[in-house]
Amino acid sequence: MTRYIVGTTRTHSARKSARKSARKSARKSARKQTGGNMISVLKTALLPFLFYKAQKTQQRRVIRKKQKTRKLARRRRRR
Repeated sequence: MTRYIVGTTRTHSARKSARKSARKSARKSARKQTGGNMISVLKTALLPFLFYKAQKTQQRRVIRKKQKTRKLARRRRRR
């Protein structure tokens, strides 16, 4: 008759998840952490956002300029 100490036996799913997390942590530690992540963040998110903002600002400038010239043209026609 085999005696089991309470709390030491693991179920199949518990053993499986323990193995899985061990493999996952081994993969993470194998990767080399470098400080170049900030550059990739800039490339993927910040630069396109800044380009978008600059484009919008330019569009507004052009629209304002067009409106001003139209307004002046109307005034000239009235005279």
